[in-house]
Amino acid sequence: MITILGGVILALVGVTLGIALRRAGRALLNGERPVHRTPVRGAFPVLPARSAPSPPPLIVENIRRFRVVGVDAMKIRDVAYVVDPASADNAKVKAELAGVIVTKVVEEPGDPATSN
Repeated sequence: MITILGGVILALVGVTLGIALRRAGRALLNGERPVHRTPVRGAFPVLPARSAPSPPPLIVENIRRFRVVGVDAMKIRDVAYVVDPASADNAKVKAELAGVIVTKVVEEPGDPATSN
């Protein structure tokens, strides 16, 4: 009894699968997409893409000029140049990022907005 029932179920599954494969094959031959009878639903809702918010405008006040003195690590020679950071610590970091081993940071007199 169980084997007959299993055979019938297997035959029904095979016939259903064969019909579905024939339909999909015909659709592909005709250049169509196969039609799903049941709607396909994802596991989670897909929301439309949003762009990232733009950062607030950067307003830096009290920009001063600093002379950075040190040694260029790649060329092994003395360097001295002027940068326009907000503080002496920022001047040192900018110089180190450019590959300079900083020995001294000195504030330059004058307003950077009026020079040049």
